[in-house]
Amino acid sequence: MQPGCRLLTLTGLGGIGKTQLALHAADRVLPNFSNGIYCVDLSATQASPPLALTMSDAIGFSLSGQAPPKEQLWRYLQSKQCLLLLDNFEHLLERAAFLSRLLHQASQLKLLVTSREALNLQEEWLYPVRGLTFPESPEADNVAACPAVQLFVECARHRRPDFSLTNEATGVVQICQLVEGMPLAIEMAAAWVKTMRCTTIASEIQDNMHFLASTLRNLPERHRSMAAVFEQSWNRLSERQQRVFGRLSVFRGGFRCEAAEQVAGASIAILTALFDKPLLRWEANGRYQIHELLRQYGEAKLEPESRATDELHSAYFVDYLYARLQAMHSKRQLEASAEIETELDNIRKAWDWIVDTGNATAIQKAEQSLYLFYLFQSRYQEGIVAFEHAVRSLDRLQPGRQRDQHLYQRLVTLGWLHIRLGHLEAAEHVLERSQRLDAHVDIPPTGMATHPLIPLAVIAVIKGNYARAVETGNNVRRYSESVGDQGNLMFAHYVLTSATLT
Repeated sequence: MQPGCRLLTLTGLGGIGKTQLALHAADRVLPNFSNGIYCVDLSATQASPPLALTMSDAIGFSLSGQAPPKEQLWRYLQSKQCLLLLDNFEHLLERAAFLSRLLHQASQLKLLVTSREALNLQEEWLYPVRGLTFPESPEADNVAACPAVQLFVECARHRRPDFSLTNEATGVVQICQLVEGMPLAIEMAAAWVKTMRCTTIASEIQDNMHFLASTLRNLPERHRSMAAVFEQSWNRLSERQQRVFGRLSVFRGGFRCEAAEQVAGASIAILTALFDKPLLRWEANGRYQIHELLRQYGEAKLEPESRATDELHSAYFVDYLYARLQAMHSKRQLEASAEIETELDNIRKAWDWIVDTGNATAIQKAEQSLYLFYLFQSRYQEGIVAFEHAVRSLDRLQPGRQRDQHLYQRLVTLGWLHIRLGHLEAAEHVLERSQRLDAHVDIPPTGMATHPLIPLAVIAVIKGNYARAVETGNNVRRYSESVGDQGNLMFAHYVLTSATLT
């Protein structure tokens, strides 16, 4: 603890390891307290008895006389140089002011508190407790040295003495990543190694947070499952906070304040309250994060209104992409690409939603920025998957001029992505299909290489069929000149130049 810090609160989710960290810290600073360190377990303390009585019992001080217990405790601690470790304070927050008075009365006293929620006292210093460090991938250096992996292996060998990290490294790392190093969740996951491979355990966790539960008889009820752990935090929220947190679970990879306000109706005050619980993390880059297991829990609570929230989420990130389209064509290209990459997990979810719901208008609005992002970032394979998904969705709609208009351009975009990976046959297949729709669309959309004949001419150049490339390029040139389409005209001249000079 810093010399000026007399009240340090370790905050974090249940099962994150606050108690163990506090005990470890207390052990290290023991020489600094001539009158000792005392641990006060408050997990069973309810509205009564008085907090002063519980603390007196823990430090071995016998109350006597007619004076109130708190006054007797203050006098006893007045000259003591000691540290009180107050464990599990979250359900006694209404009595937190007692700690402030205690510090005022006993000038050499220091307090180390563990709580799922900040005490919000003037004297308080906060230390948010995160999960154990875990590897970024199974191929990372020193996987076995990561604390989360070490804990998993230790727990797994309690259940299966011959457990080998060498054989199970991929699954172990996946588990540690999914639970973000949370010790209690790691212990629950490791219990399954008796009957499952670790990759299967990881898959089960990803599909259902309720999979993480324990049958150990000597665990407190509040730690029997991750659902039980989170339920305690959920029950301390107001109805408004519960509704907002459920909506926030729609985000992937974090979110900014403005997105939370538009999608979830989250004010700064509510975000701050959820941070204090602490159900949210705030990062230096200005983004809020939710622990993945907690996000799954909130998502289950959201279910009655999930569709409406998904629509708000997708609309926000479709607008987010569209707002950066002009920048993607300008000198702000790198900046705009970086902004899109920051929100990529949310954009992927929004894209899947508008595609699955057949929202062709939203797809058209988001498409160009997303395609350019995949192009500039060389994410060609991911782009192919995304636009093949869009084509399949449009194929399920009733055929007609409007559907064909949208399908036409999705196929052109998909063709370009195939060309980037050298999938020339696949590219020709989708581009020729797009060309066959030409009679069913009002006019081919203007723009940069949006006419299907442009990529077909490029394929002809790549294959050495220069005569076909020149013929196709001239067809696009004449058409583009007739409608004043400068973008496609530019690419027509590019193809003609390539075919002529090669």
